[in-house]
Amino acid sequence: MYLGVIIVFSEITTDLDLLKVKDFIKKTNCKVCLVNNGTNKEVQLEINELEHLYNNVLTLNIKKSKNINTVVKLGTRLLNSIFDFSLIVFLDSTDANTLDQLFEKLTNIKSDKEKYTPISTRSKREIFSQVFSIKELYSKII
Repeated sequence: MYLGVIIVFSEITTDLDLLKVKDFIKKTNCKVCLVNNGTNKEVQLEINELEHLYNNVLTLNIKKSKNINTVVKLGTRLLNSIFDFSLIVFLDSTDANTLDQLFEKLTNIKSDKEKYTPISTRSKREIFSQVFSIKELYSKII
């Protein structure tokens, strides 16, 4: 079972965010899904390049911007279609400054999953019971 991270790129993504994401991908053995949520072509090219450089990265391009829950569900489905996950965490690329601490805390979070609330969904499918927001996780850790 793997640990998964979904990183959503939106219109306000900066070059600094991309650099932090690249650093995280280099350091981690987590499976990472980079979701282009209707951003410009430059961001799309950057994340597609990351998929070709690293074997633990998948990309998902969404042409028109969607709300965060929809995007995370699409990323979750993509990840689960290829791997079996015990935990998936999602964040916006603007939260990239939390990536440095994320890997250390994922193991603690994995063992205490019942303390956290998974992504809200109308679906009762088991697939979404393993998906958590990084903001929610950090707010309960501190």
